[in-house]
Amino acid sequence: MLVVGGASIGVFLFDFALFAADGLTSAEIYNPTRNDWRAVEPMKIGHAWHSATLLPDGRVLIAGGDDDYSEFDGHPELYPFEAELFDPVQDSWSPAGPFCTYTFFQNQTGRFGHGTLLLPDHRVLVAGGRELVPNPWGSVGIDLENTELFRPGTATWRPAATMATACFRPVLHLLDDGTVLLADWYPYFSIAARYDPVLDLWTSAPASAQVHVSGCGVRLADGRLLVAGGLVGSEIADASNPPIVSCEVFSPLTRQWNPAGPMKTGRANGTLTRLQDGRILATGGSTEPTAELFVPDPKPRLSVRWTGGQPALLLEDTAAQPTVIEYKESLDSTAWSVITTFPHPDATQTVSGLPAAARFFRARRTD
Repeated sequence: MLVVGGASIGVFLFDFALFAADGLTSAEIYNPTRNDWRAVEPMKIGHAWHSATLLPDGRVLIAGGDDDYSEFDGHPELYPFEAELFDPVQDSWSPAGPFCTYTFFQNQTGRFGHGTLLLPDHRVLVAGGRELVPNPWGSVGIDLENTELFRPGTATWRPAATMATACFRPVLHLLDDGTVLLADWYPYFSIAARYDPVLDLWTSAPASAQVHVSGCGVRLADGRLLVAGGLVGSEIADASNPPIVSCEVFSPLTRQWNPAGPMKTGRANGTLTRLQDGRILATGGSTEPTAELFVPDPKPRLSVRWTGGQPALLLEDTAAQPTVIEYKESLDSTAWSVITTFPHPDATQTVSGLPAAARFFRARRTD
């Protein structure tokens, strides 16, 4: 495991600006077999509130992040690059070029608190983030709506389509059709968008019902998105505004958010990690040094098989609850019609003789 950068002691968030924090250049690797840490070559510049993306060839892209929040004196911080590549074979760093999208200042391309995601074609999507700009009292944070794409083979950046709404610390989730869901939260409202990397196009998407400022997200084994914790009404956690325990799950099949079981401890700026057995480990982000496990509700799996030119639905379900198979004619329709119900599901069930108007299917558990 590679751990890089971060902020020195003294970082704190006030209103929309960060103060008294120097970005760190240090990097270390943890070896779970030996249960030890070792230092590697430091980065060329400090990175705090940056992103780290594992590339298919084993290298790691470190993108964005600011170097010094405490000495912003009225002019932008300019660096020859805002991204670096770590080679685990050589234990060395190389510049990965500056971002290509200007932000508030001409020739200023830095950002922090952005979202990144590795796309199926191995490009890296970078979306949103925040930039510090001067004002009479020092600096203020401006959230960004621009996005860009990084191509690892040439270590180059190019602009991508601009979002309709700026975002800061978004959660990016790869859907099964190759598009990307972006979810983000401000103190009193939620936003969401969907990006098509083939068309280079952002469109609207359903936003979560709950606000999760500084919450975190993780992809479940079945392709759904779990979002947990965060804050409501402020970007600062204190006694009057403790982190929340509520969680939500986004289903790509229904394009809807649904509540999930709450955490035992409220968390903001924590982490969610999917384990090999499908459980989710939640760590940090609370006033106590605690961790907990989330066990996703197993969902019935539907697939289509063609036999003699006729489609049949295959249900894979080992749960004890009855399962309903439903369909609808179009995504615009809100009503689902029942095809059949399995009172006592076996490991597999086949549904044939589908209605002629059936286009979209789902399996839903019943109590």
